[in-house]
Amino acid sequence: MIDYTKAPGRILLLKELQEIYIDIVKNYGEEAYSSGWMRKNGYSWFPQQVSVKHKIEWNEFREKCGFDIKLKYSKKNLSLENLIEQYKKVVEEHGEKAYKSNWMQRSKYNWLYLQIKNKYEKTWKEFIKLCGFNSDKLYKINFSINDLIKEYKIIVEEHEEKAYNSSWIQKNGYYWLFSQVTRKYKMKWNEFKNKCGFNFILKKEILSLAQLKEKYKEIVLKHGKKAYSSKWIIKNNYHWLYRQVIKNHKMKWNEFKESCGIKDMLRKDLISLEEIIKEYKLIVKEHGKKAYSSGWIIKNKYGWLYWQISKKYKFKWNDFRKQCGFDFEFQKKGLSLEELIKEYKLIVKEHGEKSYSSTWMTKNGYQWLCQQVNIKYKMKWIDFRKQCGIDIELNRFMTLEVLIEEYKTRVKKYGEKAYSSGWILKSSNFGWLFNQVTRMNKIPWAQFIQMCKSQIEVDFEW
Repeated sequence: MIDYTKAPGRILLLKELQEIYIDIVKNYGEEAYSSGWMRKNGYSWFPQQVSVKHKIEWNEFREKCGFDIKLKYSKKNLSLENLIEQYKKVVEEHGEKAYKSNWMQRSKYNWLYLQIKNKYEKTWKEFIKLCGFNSDKLYKINFSINDLIKEYKIIVEEHEEKAYNSSWIQKNGYYWLFSQVTRKYKMKWNEFKNKCGFNFILKKEILSLAQLKEKYKEIVLKHGKKAYSSKWIIKNNYHWLYRQVIKNHKMKWNEFKESCGIKDMLRKDLISLEEIIKEYKLIVKEHGKKAYSSGWIIKNKYGWLYWQISKKYKFKWNDFRKQCGFDFEFQKKGLSLEELIKEYKLIVKEHGEKSYSSTWMTKNGYQWLCQQVNIKYKMKWIDFRKQCGIDIELNRFMTLEVLIEEYKTRVKKYGEKAYSSGWILKSSNFGWLFNQVTRMNKIPWAQFIQMCKSQIEVDFEW
C-alpha cells in the first residue's frame, strides 16, 4: 500500500482524491468511512482538502466515491413491518442498549430511528410498543414505591456498597430510579434507603456523641483498619458521621477515635525508639525498597512513624535508617563508576526491563544511583546505560523490520495491552517504540499495527 499519510504539498484534483480514498477504504475497510478516523490515523490533510478546498461535505464526497452508506444501511423503502423485524434483530444483537433512542442515533442504526420519526411520524415509545416491548418496563416510568424498593435491593446485591451512593447510581445506568425517588415520590435519597432496610442517618438527624461512638465501632468491626482514616470515612458513605463529629460536637477526628477506645495502629503516640525500629523493619519486609523513601512513608499511612522520628526523637531520616541497618543498602555514597556499573547490573537482573527507565529507578529506592551518575560523574542516563552494556537504542533510528520484531516480543509478553498506543506511551519502558514508529519512521500507529498483523498472525491469534 502507498503511504498517503504524508500531505502532498499541493491541492489535489477531486478525481485524485477519489482514487486515493478508494485505495484507503480497500485497505482499512469501513473504519475509513469516518472523517474522525481519518484525522486520528494520519490522514488529517485529506478531509481538510475535501471540505475546505473543494467545499464538499464528507457524506457527499463518500457518495461520489461509490460508498453510499445510506443506501447500504438505510434501506429507504422498508415497510413498518420490516422495520420492526430489523429492530428486533438489533435488540437481539445489542441488548438493552438498543432501547434508548440516544444510542440508536449515535450508532449505525440512525437510519432506522429517522425513518420511524420522519417517514412514519411515530414517537420512539410508540414504536417500541408496536415491536411488542413494554415501554413502561423499558423506561421504568410507572413503578410503584414497592417496585422501586425491590429494584434497588437487586442493585445493592449486585454492586454492594457502591450502590449506596446517589452519584454512583446516577452515573451507572440507574438514573431512572434516582429521578423517580426524588421527583415522582419527592423523597430524599437517605429516606428511600431507610425504607429499603438500609439504616442510614438522615442529614437533619443529629446523633448524640454516645450514638456516634456506637455507630463508629460498628463500622470499624465491619471494615477493620480502613475505617481509622478520615479520608476513607468521607469517601465511603460515612461522611455524615465525620461531619457530625467535627461540626456538631466540635471534636478532632483523632480525639474522637481515642474516646471510642479504639487504639489507632496507624498513629502509636507512646512508642519507644526500639519499637519504632522494629515496626520499620516489618514495613521494609512487607513493601521492599519502596519503604526506604521518606516520601513513600508519609503517603502510605506510615506518617505517624515519620512524625515521631522527626519531631519526637528529632532524627533525620538518613540517620534513622542507619540505626535500622539500611543505610549501606539504600544510599551507597562515594562509589566509583565501576562499582556503580556492577550495582546497576544487579538491579537489572532483579527487576528486568523496568530498570532501564531512570524515572522507575528514582521511584523505587535507587535515587542514590541516578544522583551519583548525573551529579558526581555528570553523565546522561543513556550514556551510563551504554557503558553497562545495555543499549536499547532509544535515540538511534531503527528500521521498520527491527521495530516489528521488538513489537512482536512485547505483544507475546503483555498480550492485548500492547495493541493500545495509550498503554505503550504510559509504560515508561516502551514509549521509545511509539516515538520511533510515529516520529522517526512517520507511520501512524494504526497503520503500523496493520503491518505487524500479517507477521504476528503466524505465531498467535489477535
